Parts: sequence; C-alpha cells; structure tokens
Amino acid sequence: MPNEAQIHPSVEVGVDSPKTAALDQTPKTLAYIYTAGFFFLSTYVIMYGVAPESKDLVNTLVGILSAGQVGIMSYYFGSSSGSARKTEMMGRE
Repeated sequence: MPNEAQIHPSVEVGVDSPKTAALDQTPKTLAYIYTAGFFFLSTYVIMYGVAPESKDLVNTLVGILSAGQVGIMSYYFGSSSGSARKTEMMGRE
C-alpha cells in the first residue's frame, strides 16, 4: 500500500496538515487554564486585598497576566481566528 508521500508528493511525511493542527486541543486547553487562573487571581485580589509589602509584586503579576489575557482574546476573537478558519477551509478542499 502506498504511503502518504507517494499519494501526495507535495506533502512531507510527519508534517502536520491544517486538518490535524485544527484538531489539536492544547492551545484551547491552555487558554482555559490561563483564563481561569487570571479570573481567580483577580477575584482574590478584589475580595481579600494585598499585603502592603506585596503590593508591587502583585501589581506586576496582574499586569503580566492581563497582557497575556489580551493575547488570548486577540487570538480567539481577532484576526488569528479568521486566519484559522481560512486554513481550516483550505484543508477541506
């Protein structure tokens, strides 16, 4: 039986196709975990406050997490989501 490289000579064996990349759940899982952690930390800081000696550290941490959250939102709802849909449609053809 011929392998994938023999059937489709332009396809490299072992390279993920857009179809298999779309099925990868790792980015989505990491985004869920990151988002849950972000909201947990934000809620904790709002409800319980921060010790004065830790204020600068917590402010820095919240700022870094906020920037990461913006990146996640941009990926799933910005131009990257449109690009992913386009790649998925190309994989169907």
